[in-house]
Amino acid sequence: MNHIFDVDGTNSRSTKQAINSLLDNGFHVVAATGRPSSICDEIAELGIE
Repeated sequence: MNHIFDVDGTNSRSTKQAINSLLDNGFHVVAATGRPSSICDEIAELGIE
């Protein structure tokens, strides 16, 4: 099992590729954040609901 950890504002290309690969292969990806969803544009851009 792999885990992707990210710190504020450091979404790298490899992180985005890994998330896209998970989504493409039917995995349900969940973002855990303390931020309100209204300011989480990066999460939405990655295809995470």
